[in-house]
Amino acid sequence: FNFLWSNHIFPDQWRNAHVIPIPKPNKPPTNINSYRPISLTITLCKLMEKMVKNRLMHFLNTNNVIVNYQYGFQKAKSTLDPLTHLEYAIRDTIIKADYLIAGLPQTTQSQIPGGFQGHFPALFYFQGQFLKIFRGNYGTFK
Repeated sequence: FNFLWSNHIFPDQWRNAHVIPIPKPNKPPTNINSYRPISLTITLCKLMEKMVKNRLMHFLNTNNVIVNYQYGFQKAKSTLDPLTHLEYAIRDTIIKADYLIAGLPQTTQSQIPGGFQGHFPALFYFQGQFLKIFRGNYGTFK
């Protein structure tokens, strides 16, 4: 894996994924939005992805790229944590008879950017191996 990483190699066989639609519970099976895709990839590809993820998370945490309010995909944090913080803020505001302004975005799948850059706006921080392997290999699955 280190050889592949150092030489910016991502084997072509790893770019293929077998996509299986999994039906969502209590949704009409005739509607295409009633399914979520599961991509099956080669085990070696998954191991490489895990290695890249670990290096990426180390880089992001070491360089303080991730803000404290990022809860998803973080160790010892849950996506329920912001709801707990919001509940605390609401209760505290009621006790103090104060005001609370909260922005709660409504996100649908059509609002989520489809491109890789849209999901990772912090890519401008990357140099060297990270940038080369992301530019040359990720986002090109068949």
